[in-house]
Amino acid sequence: MDMINDENYVVMQFTGLRDKNGREIYEGDIVKFRHSTEPEYSLDATVVEWVAQWCRFCIDGNSGLNSNMNLEIIGNIWERKELLKCQRE
Repeated sequence: MDMINDENYVVMQFTGLRDKNGREIYEGDIVKFRHSTEPEYSLDATVVEWVAQWCRFCIDGNSGLNSNMNLEIIGNIWERKELLKCQRE
């Protein structure tokens, strides 16, 4: 198998989950999260990250992803990083 050795490509890991619109969720995706019972835990823009310490994908640095979460992909850290700047301000 030939490997692509090009800085223009970024390998992204599929989480095995899909958002509320059926789109595959990958590490580095920026997602909107709506908590169904506790709205104060909802997030407008957070990154899907692999946390090696817990061997799982998380959002907001500590919440593990699962298929019951109401997530919507709104971009990714390579194409829409400005979405995160708005969240922090």
